[in-house]
Amino acid sequence: MAKRIPPKPESTEADFLGRMYRRLVGATVLEFRWAGEYPIFTVRLANGERREIGIQQDPEGNGPGFIAGLD
Repeated sequence: MAKRIPPKPESTEADFLGRMYRRLVGATVLEFRWAGEYPIFTVRLANGERREIGIQQDPEGNGPGFIAGLD
């Protein structure tokens, strides 16, 4: 008899954001600057990759509060 494999649960926005933001675990902030109204950080991720991330309201950049640059 074949073993039944349960379907994978649908991915949620929280799952997506969790995977994206977990990339910051172990990261080191190398530099900080302002770009207009947005704070910008240069970070070295745990895997050695350098990224420039900005804090914005949402992915579209309508205001501060969302971490951009980890995609």
